[in-house]
Amino acid sequence: MTKTKSISILLASFLIVLFLLSAIGILSLSFTGILCILLIVAGIGLAYIGIGDKSDFIVFLGTVLFLIGVLLITKLSFNLYFENTAFISIVLLISAIGFIMIYINSPLRKIYLVITLVLLSSSIVLFVTKSKFKLDSFFEAILPVINVYWPAIIIFLLLVILLSKEK
Repeated sequence: MTKTKSISILLASFLIVLFLLSAIGILSLSFTGILCILLIVAGIGLAYIGIGDKSDFIVFLGTVLFLIGVLLITKLSFNLYFENTAFISIVLLISAIGFIMIYINSPLRKIYLVITLVLLSSSIVLFVTKSKFKLDSFFEAILPVINVYWPAIIIFLLLVILLSKEK
């Protein structure tokens, strides 16, 4: 079975299970919540399909869909507010991450690294100059996220440490 077919079957199965669990009442997900999860899973699937096959557009699309899903579910879960300037910065940042994923997939194409650096620096400059960002507000917003997801953060850090020792 090809990677595309297996990912499609997995995605369809996942979506059906989500809808059934939501309809039965086991999960209390709104349509928007299911859409966010679908974007995350579809993004991971597309990136998986594209990586190694030199399918730059598929890798970029998968990365962007994944990050949009993460952004939306974070915005829904934690009641975040984004100004227009922050939104533009986020779009530039998501694009930069998409291009760095293409560069990781095709490291001989240095233009993707240059595009990443331009988009990333533009995002940072725009965010710093146009937003009303304050460090204390940032910590007030991030502490509830850390409070909820601290086990995942610890597991992630342990995996990074274990994988770095393996090399």
